[in-house]
Amino acid sequence: MNFCAIAAAFIAASSSAASASTITEITDAGRSMATAFDVTDGTTAVSGSLINTSISDVDLYSFRLREATRLTVRVLSTAFDANLLWFNDRGQGLAGDDDIESSCDNYTNLTVGDSCLSLDLLAGTYFVGVGDNNTGAFETAADAATGRNEIFDNDDGILADPTIRILSFIGDENGDVHLNDEGDYLLDFSTAVYAASDPSVVPLPAGLPLLLAGLGSLGVVRRFKARVSFNPTIHTSQDWKAA
Repeated sequence: MNFCAIAAAFIAASSSAASASTITEITDAGRSMATAFDVTDGTTAVSGSLINTSISDVDLYSFRLREATRLTVRVLSTAFDANLLWFNDRGQGLAGDDDIESSCDNYTNLTVGDSCLSLDLLAGTYFVGVGDNNTGAFETAADAATGRNEIFDNDDGILADPTIRILSFIGDENGDVHLNDEGDYLLDFSTAVYAASDPSVVPLPAGLPLLLAGLGSLGVVRRFKARVSFNPTIHTSQDWKAA
């Protein structure tokens, strides 16, 4: 592949990764860090649904920020009283919201039943949980099934410091025997977020000029080597000794 073809391929890749997109919760998002739904690069919204069978459905999403930013996350639903829980990469609770936390006062398009959180965050991986009005974070699945030993819940607001304990499961405050509301929702991010499972991705197109410069340098080096190999006026050290 020549230099122009390589450059074109990387430009196309950067455009795809940087484009905003809404993804759909195709399979039910898990309720633990290990089974969280990992968003794709460039995601600005997730179209999801709470579906209840014998347990209370709560959806947990993982995503990554490439740089420090103030991120606003909203969950909008006309079907149920949507609530939010927010965790850092260790699963420590950062914030919880029921009915529009005060950090989102500037967002006028929110209605009763929606939830919203705005936090100043460093680059890194985070988790957001979507549930109904009784959503809580627990240390174990057994605790979540019974509604005991809760770490924090949707009414805690933005915490001054992360919780000391680590999330293992999110569920209903009343335990899994309590069927919560169900229906469709939209999880909305104020800026594009990226797949938490792919931390090595170089930010593009910001990283593209360096890449193209590197490819250009390789081309210059190859041309220089070719000139050295075939230019009869260039002598070796043995030639100078012989002279």
